[in-house]
Amino acid sequence: MRVDQGERFAVLGDGSRLGYDYLVLAVGDEPWDGGVPGLREADLNPWSLEGARAVAERLRNLPAGAPLVLRVGSLDLGSAAS
Repeated sequence: MRVDQGERFAVLGDGSRLGYDYLVLAVGDEPWDGGVPGLREADLNPWSLEGARAVAERLRNLPAGAPLVLRVGSLDLGSAAS
């Protein structure tokens, strides 16, 4: 991808141009379990197509009345602990 800030457009990998008013580049996130046993297996990251599908599937199969924990954003325990 290439960004022309002056003309306010991005050139995508296939060569197509995408104009914008505001551009936010989000580089992604890597799940981190902070050493908490079982957290990585229980955590779902919706920031990929595969992850979003896993979240939808988990919610569809959630029994009525089951406890649900929703984590929004990230918690950087490494920085907090240092």
